[in-house]
Amino acid sequence: MHLYGDEFRNYDYTPTAVRQKLRNNINNPIPTDPLIGAIYGGGTSCPASLILKPFPQYGSAGINSNPDGFNRYNSFQTKVEKRYFHGLNFIVAYTFQKDMESPSTGNLIGNSATPTTLGRSVGRSSFVPGAISGGSGNSAGGSSAQNPDNRLADVAVDPDDITHVLNLVVTYEFPFGKGKPFLGSNVWASRLAGGWRLTQNWNLQSGVPLLFRGPGNGITGRPDLVGNLSSGRSSKNRQQLENQYFNPNALAPVFGSDPAVIKEVSTGLNPDGTPFDFNAFDPWWQFGTAGLRPPSGRAPGFWNADFTLAKDFHWTESRYFQFRWELYNALNHQSLGLPNTGWCLPPNPDGSTDAVHQFGCQFGKITNVQTDPRSMEFGLKFYW
Repeated sequence: MHLYGDEFRNYDYTPTAVRQKLRNNINNPIPTDPLIGAIYGGGTSCPASLILKPFPQYGSAGINSNPDGFNRYNSFQTKVEKRYFHGLNFIVAYTFQKDMESPSTGNLIGNSATPTTLGRSVGRSSFVPGAISGGSGNSAGGSSAQNPDNRLADVAVDPDDITHVLNLVVTYEFPFGKGKPFLGSNVWASRLAGGWRLTQNWNLQSGVPLLFRGPGNGITGRPDLVGNLSSGRSSKNRQQLENQYFNPNALAPVFGSDPAVIKEVSTGLNPDGTPFDFNAFDPWWQFGTAGLRPPSGRAPGFWNADFTLAKDFHWTESRYFQFRWELYNALNHQSLGLPNTGWCLPPNPDGSTDAVHQFGCQFGKITNVQTDPRSMEFGLKFYW
């Protein structure tokens, strides 16, 4: 409790109910005290949006910071361990979790608690597998509430919430050499074939939640959620997932899906050529229903396997060489990266575009991966 919900959130703003009531008229000048007007350079008048703030005398400085953020984490964790037996031992660890937070709390978390995900791009030596954040792009971060007067409406899963995490580590000593079932009696065969061990490290994680934006209206840039963003995904192959990972029909413009209205909003004109009255158009002043991070709008999951083959070459009990052959992403598997979350639709059948139907729309497209290609490393170390 009492976390900084948004480090730079300004509390001196025009109330949401007033904004929705005045609409575009909120910028009309109204008479005010000369002292207040002078602060904003308006003399004896000032735009309503400024004078209707609770503390207009603070000017552009506003009032910042208030530790009203919160975070709730619950999880089930279990571990299964098989101790060394006949050359084999392994550990399996699984976590099922849910991490909820108030709007923008992720900003502070991303900048202090999880710096390994901050600003990391998807690429070689610059990305922590499985730690990719859905806050904004490839960096950790949260998002502000649509309605600052109703922040609880945007309580959502954390941008780094990973529902399932499974880790498996297996070590196996090959049954050759001294004290083993095979080749133990031959000195040279024992030295060459004995002492080899293989270690496998498997990591599997579900995807992180993402933030969606779309054609906005006069009060929000968030679309309406009208379906399941993951619908139809199970029947797609990898190429189809790369081209369209989300169901685009699960979202809709916050001002409605009527083609005539979309055209009027896009052009700002009525069919007869007169200016479109945004003040009288109620959907232009309502909030989107998609939520901060919709449960069905998660990034692709991640899995990776690293292998190590090692052997100790002993001269004496305390002096020996250790040889290691390490393979990172041993199976050369490429987990799909972050999809584009800027909602739009392709151009209309006649090729025309508008606020919703856009040329070059990239919504749901994936152009990156979460892991580097397979690489290997050889090492030789002397212990004495």
